Amino acid sequence: MSKDDNYIIIYPTNESSNSLNDSIKSYIENINKKFLKLTDDKILADTIALKRNLRDFTIICYGSYKGNLWFKSKIKDFPIEISDDKIIAKQSINQSNLRLIATWLNPDNPDKNVIFYTAQKSNLIFDIQQVDHGVSNYLIANEKFEVIEKGNYKYSDGKFILK
Repeated sequence: MSKDDNYIIIYPTNESSNSLNDSIKSYIENINKKFLKLTDDKILADTIALKRNLRDFTIICYGSYKGNLWFKSKIKDFPIEISDDKIIAKQSINQSNLRLIATWLNPDNPDKNVIFYTAQKSNLIFDIQQVDHGVSNYLIANEKFEVIEKGNYKYSDGKFILK
């Protein structure tokens, strides 16, 4: 990550329990201490992030699609579909223990990005950094951290498609 960029981390508040929300927040704080070293004011609850214009930031967003209200509310036209029993990208992967790591455009400023660390089940957020991720726009991995699919987006005819 570039030292020039401003980063914000968004954590979920709508997972299945408050203790799960708190555990994910603690996990994120540990990741931050090891790698990013952002100040506490750059780690936001999804409910707080929804009230702010984040145009100046690259956003790192954690939580399940249902659990992170910012992700669920702000990300539109995302070409990957996430449901409880499958993730549809280039193909339909009919499993229920999948993780997704993806980049997308910051909805407040398309010159900045969002990096998602999400999963079908909230408990799969923990240790998601173990998935070997790098130069692709997205990847889908199973509960054993094995990459099942990865790829990139292409802008064509006014929308993003997977290539």
